[in-house]
Amino acid sequence: MEKKMSKFFLLLIAALLLLLGAESARSQTVVDFSGITYWVGSGSNEAAMVIDWNNGSTMESFVWGYRWDGMATGMDMLEAITTDDARLEYNPVPGFPTAVYAFYYDFDGDGGGFVQGAIGVEDGSANDPDDYYAEGWLGGFWSYWLNSPSSPGDEPYNGGDWEFSAVGMADRDLFDGAWDGWSFDADGFGGTTFLPEIPVAAIPEPSIMIYLIGGLLGLLFQRRRN
Repeated sequence: MEKKMSKFFLLLIAALLLLLGAESARSQTVVDFSGITYWVGSGSNEAAMVIDWNNGSTMESFVWGYRWDGMATGMDMLEAITTDDARLEYNPVPGFPTAVYAFYYDFDGDGGGFVQGAIGVEDGSANDPDDYYAEGWLGGFWSYWLNSPSSPGDEPYNGGDWEFSAVGMADRDLFDGAWDGWSFDADGFGGTTFLPEIPVAAIPEPSIMIYLIGGLLGLLFQRRRN
């Protein structure tokens, strides 16, 4: 019995350490490509995409990575990432598909979803208060930021700078080392266009905690049976 108890507690401690590791990864700030945990696509070129909801949370900004060969645009990167990561969704501005109207992120991975408001009303929200959602075109605004192709090695959080984009994402030609940033301003076009804050790493497998908790419950059930 003592051996079984010891084995159980060792497994319990190991699972808890994994849980803590997952939480640590979720709060890991990212200043260069080495810190990105969620990568989409394959190829020799790498780019990063940051989304900053500016919602006052300690983790309001997240980053994803994108790999490709040949030619690609900022829109290609956004489409690839939102296709791969079911937690992240975006809707374009009606009639203006190269601009973003709304970004939603299912932070806790429970499929909360959102309700989108109309332009001019813009009263949409996430169904789950734990999730991230912001929309706007008149009453709010998703600004688009790029790092300079003239200095591809200059990462915005590692000695480089953001530049406000003069083109839509479909006309943004990516290069190896590119950074794209989306930053929300609740005051719309007349407000301050915020630079994307230093992001934290998006988790590639949001269900890891569910699996671990399920495993712990299984161990407890097995222990009761024994």
